[in-house]
Amino acid sequence: MTLDRAAIQSRYQAALDAKPGKGPIDPTPIWDSACDVPDLLVEIERLRQEASALPQNATQDATGGGKGAQGGSGGQTGLKSASAGSVLDEIKARAAAATGGPWYWRNSQDVYLLGKSSRCVMAFSRYGMQGGQPEFRGSDNLMTKVAKKNINTFPDATFIAHARQDVPALVTALEAVLLLHSSRPGLLGRPVCEECVEDLGLGDTLPATYPCPTVRAVTEALGATDEAAHEKEERG
Repeated sequence: MTLDRAAIQSRYQAALDAKPGKGPIDPTPIWDSACDVPDLLVEIERLRQEASALPQNATQDATGGGKGAQGGSGGQTGLKSASAGSVLDEIKARAAAATGGPWYWRNSQDVYLLGKSSRCVMAFSRYGMQGGQPEFRGSDNLMTKVAKKNINTFPDATFIAHARQDVPALVTALEAVLLLHSSRPGLLGRPVCEECVEDLGLGDTLPATYPCPTVRAVTEALGATDEAAHEKEERG
């Protein structure tokens, strides 16, 4: 699986542009951005497992026990591993409880948000003489009108509501990893990552050549290339 980071960022920006202050609400980009959460979760979980295998000092630096993610005392400090794990577990639980994806809109007179195998995620029905209300799948596996019910008991509704916070948090986490594993000048002008080391044998090590294994894994998962990541670091 590869993630197109540029496309994710584009969908996220489109969701921001759909807010009421910029005119009538267009729900489509909001749902499109919400659909990125499961893929981002997979990549975050992979990075968390990779980080757990790092030496103790490297793990402390990455989680805020050492230097901040942006360097110096004024930099942004990462979450401690236990807190990060708890946050990810909550996001994973919401994603697991929601209808399988990808999600997409059925563009017709009767608007439906559909999921895997065209399974209905969200529908709309009349409420009163002039109003409308959403419908979500209930515990009985039937589409249920939300009126006079607690909307937070519907997993898909909960997933949609939290996506506005979850997507930025996951994107920020990935960006923090890339920032931590950024390029630094090494010997003879060779770019290196000071957070990773290469074993030279007999107990000797050197900073890993950039892009390091962590950056290569992230860029590959995002559908980018090592060269593109390196060029971005040099421009940065």
